[in-house]
Amino acid sequence: MATPSRSGVDPTSTGTVETCIARGARRATRYEAALWTLALLTLALDVVTTTYGLRLGLAEMNPLVNALLPTFGLFGTFSVLKGSALLVGVTAWWLMPSAFRGVVPLGLSLPWAVAGVSNTALLVTLHL
Repeated sequence: MATPSRSGVDPTSTGTVETCIARGARRATRYEAALWTLALLTLALDVVTTTYGLRLGLAEMNPLVNALLPTFGLFGTFSVLKGSALLVGVTAWWLMPSAFRGVVPLGLSLPWAVAGVSNTALLVTLHL
């Protein structure tokens, strides 16, 4: 059982958590255009750094990418995977209430940013 906060309100109560999530989603939606730009930039960073790393002889760590590469090649694999992610994201964005749509590009950006930044860090350490 959770203990009430100093204000006497349980911070884990359903209403409070839902209110915080809704407030965050609305805030993200205010920056929706910038977040879509960020999503496309992080997608490009992931693709470019992965392509460069593979050309240097590094190994791909994603087993799904490894499974698709022999069949579809690099361009086809990225087209299938990134295109599918964008299709799911745009579909979710379209179905979602407009006040919360900003979470879609944010959700797309986060894993691509992690991949792109970790790829970049690895590539930088190789060139030092």
